[in-house]
This record gives sequence, structure tokens and C-alpha cells, in this order.
Amino acid sequence: RASKSKVKVQVRPFTKQSLDKHESRSAQIVKDYGFQPKRKLSVEDGSVLPCKYEPFPSHLYGKPLEEIDNFIYEETFCVVSKRFRKKYIHRFTATPSFFYFSPWNTVRRTCIF
Repeated sequence: RASKSKVKVQVRPFTKQSLDKHESRSAQIVKDYGFQPKRKLSVEDGSVLPCKYEPFPSHLYGKPLEEIDNFIYEETFCVVSKRFRKKYIHRFTATPSFFYFSPWNTVRRTCIF
């Protein structure tokens, strides 16, 4: 009898390299299909983090993370927050805020956290 093992999904920090990879992926999709497909959310913004991401690493709370939803083709990153013993996912744009603050800017990171 085979035992079912829980599939663990790896969560990675959002870096400049991951943004470059995402931009090249988006450009390749537009090149292949001629348009940008619509978003197909499997995890809504502001919803509780799915169980497949448990246990969530505590050092990544409030930090920019690579998009966990494979069906989102836009320039976004995620942040996981903890409120009332539940973990919530929030999405933010990876483009500069106010045309100035990059996702790695100290002011923007403070506001997100």
C-alpha cells in the first residue's frame, strides 16, 4: 500500500533575476501567441494561503516573493502576511511605484510590510 506524501511547493524570494526571468517569459508568450493571455487566478488576492505552502518559512513573512500562481503572466510579486493565526497572500505590481520606487526600495518595502 502506497503512502500519500504531501507535495511541498517551494516559495522563493522575489529578486531582480526573477523579474528578468518573468519579463522574458511574458515576452515569449506574446511572441508565441500574439497577445497576453488573461489572468487565471488559482489563488485570489487577499485570500488565505493554500495548505500546499505549509509550513510557511517564518523568515519570508512580509518579504517580496515570486508569484506563486503559475497562471499570472503580469509583472507581479506576492507578499504573505500573518493575521489572527492565518496566513494571507497579497499581490503587488513589480513596476516602479510612482515611477520611482522599485520593489526593492526601502520605503516601498516598509510600506508593504
